[in-house]
Amino acid sequence: AERVAFQGELVLRASAAVAHDRYEKLVAVQVADPAHGDVLAQSDGASPGSLGNAWRTIPSAVAPIAVVGGASVSAGGPSRATGSSAPAPVAAAMEPSTPNAAKAAPAATAKLSASAPVREFQPRLCAVIEPARVADAVAQDPDLAEFRRFYDARRAEEVAKAGASAMTQADVVQRFTVAPAAELVGARGVQHLVVDVQAEFQFAGATQRYAAPLTLVPLTGRVLAEPPRGRCDVAGIDVPVSWLEACAVSQRRALRHHLEQSPISGLRALPAHFGVCAESGRRVLQSELLASAASGLLVGRDLLQPSAVSGKLALARELVRCAFTGDFALPDEAATSAVSQRPFRRDQEAVSAVSGVRGHASEFVRCEATQVVLLPAEAARSSLSDRLVDRRLLQPSERNPARLGLADEFVVCGATNRRLLRDEAGQSALSGRWVDRDLLALSAVSGRAALPDELLRCEASGALLLPDEAARSDASGRLVDARLLVRSAASGRRLLKDEAARCDATGALVLPDELAASAISGKRVRRDELVASKLSGRAGHASEMVRCAATNEPLAPDEVAASSLSGKVVRRDLLLPSAKDPARVGLREELVECAATQRRILRDEAIASDYSGRLLDPDAAIASA
Repeated sequence: AERVAFQGELVLRASAAVAHDRYEKLVAVQVADPAHGDVLAQSDGASPGSLGNAWRTIPSAVAPIAVVGGASVSAGGPSRATGSSAPAPVAAAMEPSTPNAAKAAPAATAKLSASAPVREFQPRLCAVIEPARVADAVAQDPDLAEFRRFYDARRAEEVAKAGASAMTQADVVQRFTVAPAAELVGARGVQHLVVDVQAEFQFAGATQRYAAPLTLVPLTGRVLAEPPRGRCDVAGIDVPVSWLEACAVSQRRALRHHLEQSPISGLRALPAHFGVCAESGRRVLQSELLASAASGLLVGRDLLQPSAVSGKLALARELVRCAFTGDFALPDEAATSAVSQRPFRRDQEAVSAVSGVRGHASEFVRCEATQVVLLPAEAARSSLSDRLVDRRLLQPSERNPARLGLADEFVVCGATNRRLLRDEAGQSALSGRWVDRDLLALSAVSGRAALPDELLRCEASGALLLPDEAARSDASGRLVDARLLVRSAASGRRLLKDEAARCDATGALVLPDELAASAISGKRVRRDELVASKLSGRAGHASEMVRCAATNEPLAPDEVAASSLSGKVVRRDLLLPSAKDPARVGLREELVECAATQRRILRDEAIASDYSGRLLDPDAAIASA
């Protein structure tokens, strides 16, 4: 980027005016920025195209500088148009400050081009370049200031005379307010450019390039702005801070090309903190070099693998791979199996308790009886429990020698005295003795086993029974399957169903001697349910008897009758006939005496006298005319 600057003198036609008066004069304005250097002196040897000391407008030769990296900036001053390198002050601005660092001094890559087009001087642009200075020069001119002071005072007087009318006051203010103006009429000096460039630098012996943004005055070689600087702790020079980087180990700041990058962590540090990996030849940080626990070689930590046994680190080629787990171990943490001749991790070694053979734990089995370790060939399974045990602990059955078992899996047959496996024998449910299961018989009721001489035979079905599964019939005394017996509904005694008799009244089963003939119906009924009539003493089943509604006594059906009035069933001898109709009977308290005839009649056969209220036989009552 570029912008125009000017150094010299501007002549302005300055004026101050009110509605009816005007004052003009020429005002000179000095324009110069000390930071740009003596631009006028640099232009003294300029070609006839320079402005010089003449009060005229002459085009100023301006040539751009081509900068490496593609950025384009412009520099002014015909005296510099043919230079072949960057202006000396610019290059010096970035040079090292110590003599012994001369080899590291950067070389500026900016170059000037002599073929750049010439730009015309624009006098009116000069006033725009420094607008604040032009305004201050006009404002501080004493003659113009006196003109303004006079009319400011006059405006105040006229406003006071104008009275309270706002319109009049506004008109006075407009007519007496000073309007300043200025016009550029002449100039002498130098118009030049200020440019922003991206300069590149390279230190001697380094391949890396550094860039820095600079603001330059190409005509004078002045540097107006540059990046903040910091000191390189290695070269001892001040350079832009962005060129520096902190060492990841010592935190010292150095130019980036002084640092190396670790291929392991990517950290950058000074060469003094690096070492050489004995395995790969790479330079890595010393903190990233570790000694192999197998060989002691110092190698990059990324090449080491941990032992699955101890966690110690070693190179992959130095580790032994366990053929059983796939884990890696140090050579002194591994062994070779005597069983399969394969390598294995030593911390998983097992030793046979029988032969002393060593190998990986997965090549052995564990005795389920003693928990000792055995080779598979040194173990066998129990024919009873299927437990895998030391073969030496197994014994043959005397019933089938091919079947083996542990000592606690045998029993002695109580009948033959032979040692048998438990599943070859059975236990008598009656005596608890263990015997050969072929000698046992099963209960037809429960399936429980016992010796034949311990069982009973049912006298009804002929089935074999355990004693606690049999019972005697109370009717016949026979010993039978208890499930075949029924209980008498009368006494609860047990008997076979075909030995029982059935009550004709209730259908219940009872012993034959628990039935009796009913005197009422002649049926055979339960003796314990016979009820005797209180009147005649005749006995019948309770369901055949009738209970008197008056006395609550049990009676035979032919010993009771029903009241013609209430329908109550009572003893016949308690019923009295009605004198009105002897076929109708009733209890004594259900009869009333006719007040006219003194005959006893049933209550529903009498009516009450309308005169006296006494009860009368309707046949004896006289109706009133």
